[in-house]
Amino acid sequence: MIKTIKKLVEIGRYRLTKHARLSSRSRKISVDDIEDVFKVGKIIDRHIDDFGYECYLIYGERFNGDPIHSAAKPQPNGTT
Repeated sequence: MIKTIKKLVEIGRYRLTKHARLSSRSRKISVDDIEDVFKVGKIIDRHIDDFGYECYLIYGERFNGDPIHSAAKPQPNGTT
């Protein structure tokens, strides 16, 4: 699944939720940082959300080594 998520991010087929935008802004995490987590990070957890979609928690690190956790939820329409 990480390959699918990575591919979707590489071709720009993703969207950041309002929660993700607010959280990243308050933590001074850039969109580039988030994209990098999806491109090189590792899935550390998987669960099914309230709507029946798989959600993946992905761990990665910023360029300075600070940890970042981000969630990805691939959709049936080919986005995440």
